[in-house]
Amino acid sequence: MLHIQTSTIHAEPYHLHPLLSYPNPRSLPQHLHQALFHQHSPSIWTQIRTSHRRTRYIIYTGIFLAATAETAFWANVVWAKYFARASDRSRADAFLSRCRDAVTEYRARWLKNYTLYWARNLWGL
Repeated sequence: MLHIQTSTIHAEPYHLHPLLSYPNPRSLPQHLHQALFHQHSPSIWTQIRTSHRRTRYIIYTGIFLAATAETAFWANVVWAKYFARASDRSRADAFLSRCRDAVTEYRARWLKNYTLYWARNLWGL
């Protein structure tokens, strides 16, 4: 009779990468855990959370102001496209045409700069 112990036949799941050789990252000391697992991809939110209080509040205020401006812009776009009255239609059309012109100009400049960058920096092509 052939008897195989299944407990001796197992695959080592943590042989692919040195970081995976620690199956439980919480078993590492905190400074080693941070050095191993956050070295290549630092989180911006972790950086902000660990910064000085004044710096943190300045960054949060900037993010809040940017989000407010973005929300106001998109609210105006939605209003101009879908909810403008007949009396406000000319103002809404002017706003939408300015938005289209800005996007068209941005795309033209971006494409020109992108082409110039690759034309100057790729040798031998």
